[in-house]
Amino acid sequence: MHTDFRQAVLENIKPIQYLSNLLWSNGIGIKTESSTGIPKVNSSVFHSENETIRGFHLHRISDSNFSNREKEVIKKLFPLIVDEWRLDFLGISDYDEIDDRTWNPMISFSIKKNGISVLK
Repeated sequence: MHTDFRQAVLENIKPIQYLSNLLWSNGIGIKTESSTGIPKVNSSVFHSENETIRGFHLHRISDSNFSNREKEVIKKLFPLIVDEWRLDFLGISDYDEIDDRTWNPMISFSIKKNGISVLK
């Protein structure tokens, strides 16, 4: 599979777009590329006791944290199966600010295609 993140996004945009559409339909706005309307996707790394998973994250369009209701809606969307892709929930992060940098709340997830991670 791909080690180049941008190439992985381009080749796996269909399930990412599908997830974004589901979020929007549930009233959860996600940042998009202004020229294309395609979700703005960034890389994410999730660490657990047993493993490190490379994945993706989508930022909320606003800097307000997800409500408890929104968090439940998001979690219930996973696992998400779109054709040969499976998206698994990795986590939700709240708004963060360090020095002069800020990060809007985000949803992190992994993608497997035919059972194999699209990132290595």
